[in-house]
Amino acid sequence: MIPVKTKSGFMLVGVITGNRYNQGLVVYTEKELTPNMLEEKAKKAGVEISVGLFEAYLSQMPNFRISKMVGVKHGLEFCLEYA
Repeated sequence: MIPVKTKSGFMLVGVITGNRYNQGLVVYTEKELTPNMLEEKAKKAGVEISVGLFEAYLSQMPNFRISKMVGVKHGLEFCLEYA
């Protein structure tokens, strides 16, 4: 999943389906993700992207354990929290 800005805040979007979610499962990808990798996946899913938002997302992901649910905290700035 990748983060997107909405009118009311932020959501997570499935990179394959394009479906929008308030929360998602942290998984191990076996490779280091970069904003450019996420940008490519977003384009394939037809999702508008923000590299700055991807950077914020990737900087927060190491704070969460694999197999745990995370959600987007409501607020003006993008922030993940345990769901």
